[in-house]
Amino acid sequence: MTSNLFLRKKEILLFSSHDEHPATCQLKNFIHCLNHFDKKRPLRFAYSESNTLMMSHLTIKENILLDGVIHTLCSTKEFQLKKHLDKEGRPRLVKLFNQIGDIELRPDQVSTETLKLVSLLKTLLRPSDYLFFENPQMHLSDMNLAIFIEALKEQVEIKNQTIFIHSTNEDLWSDLVSKKILKEVDGLIKVLLPSSFKKVSDKIAA
Repeated sequence: MTSNLFLRKKEILLFSSHDEHPATCQLKNFIHCLNHFDKKRPLRFAYSESNTLMMSHLTIKENILLDGVIHTLCSTKEFQLKKHLDKEGRPRLVKLFNQIGDIELRPDQVSTETLKLVSLLKTLLRPSDYLFFENPQMHLSDMNLAIFIEALKEQVEIKNQTIFIHSTNEDLWSDLVSKKILKEVDGLIKVLLPSSFKKVSDKIAA
């Protein structure tokens, strides 16, 4: 039963579902999970999908601003994101933003990796109780993945949020997360401790 389970703030969790298909979006299963844990409405969450979707006729900067991430970012003609993040004490997020490069370009003028970085950044900027990243490692180089992981750690330190990660490569995240949330085929939700989802390499070695 899940009625006595709860989610702590400032926590990074793995999320998976027994009824998933490799190509299936997990957003519906994630919302099902939140409905078990959080009875407040509305459910406030931000979502970063595996394959990034952007408004093609807008620039990268306009796509970042599209969701109204921070209303004061363009109170003048100057794009003030870096200044805002510096004021908040977010150097790791600034580093992630710097990896994006020229924000005046349109989505079709940049690489798939750049689009992924934009999606991750937008999700980290959204004011919400929960963040859900689906395959955040997809399209990222090892260097940019490491930068994103550091930004996630910073997010947990600074923001009062619960972060969920669904990944086809759970080994990447096993040292970062505190629990695994598993949605069973019958809809029941299980909470697994790290000892229950050791790295595949560790299991082979054992």
